Amino acid sequence: MLTDLIRGALYFWRGLSLIRKKGVRGWAALPIFLTLLVYGLGVWAGITYIEPLAERAEDWLPSWLSAATYLLWILFGVSILLLFGFGFVVVASLLASPFNGPLAESVERTVSGEGPPEVSWGRLVLRTPLILWEETKKLLYYLAWAVPFLVLFVVPFTIPAAPVLWFLFTAWMLAVEFSDYPMDNNGLLFREMRTRLKRRRLLAVGFGAMAAFVSTVPVLNLFVVPAGVAGATLMWVEVFRSPDAR
Repeated sequence: MLTDLIRGALYFWRGLSLIRKKGVRGWAALPIFLTLLVYGLGVWAGITYIEPLAERAEDWLPSWLSAATYLLWILFGVSILLLFGFGFVVVASLLASPFNGPLAESVERTVSGEGPPEVSWGRLVLRTPLILWEETKKLLYYLAWAVPFLVLFVVPFTIPAAPVLWFLFTAWMLAVEFSDYPMDNNGLLFREMRTRLKRRRLLAVGFGAMAAFVSTVPVLNLFVVPAGVAGATLMWVEVFRSPDAR
């Protein structure tokens, strides 16, 4: 159990080291730039809108919770980090999706010496509408699961547990998000991809948990998308490529 969690977390860091390699870093640069853009817009929105909302939220708290105000603020801060960290990563990954497939291909070719046919810019342009449609379906899958977890943040008796449950949800979703690229490159449908991840669920959760944690760390969070794609590709090559992955 613990071994799989640790091994999964290490795949993220191995992915981070891979994106600096020749033949990979060119594809990794584009997701990094798009992530920087998304986080920049997020910081601006936070300064403009979040602080006033936080002040109002304190006024909305019932009087019987006044003694727990400081604890609730800590939970609120952790929740904001997790919610926005995951949200920014998903948005950045969606914007970078046309480049994440070629990034996964270049990583697979680098580590295994084989992989899907190399992508040309012309082929990439032609595939972009299909890629965006697949990303939209994936986003709808996320939203269908996210809504019940978000409800936990507004129900008084579930608020203390909400950040932990949201973090576990985020870990699984990021594993799904990043694993989709190498598996899609190799012809696996979204449902089959999820089935393979479930066979080594703790490995996938360990990987996604590290990606979720790094998404809350300034500067390092700029590298989450390319490092996540690269790490998930390593997992594909070493673990999930076998239909009977155990």
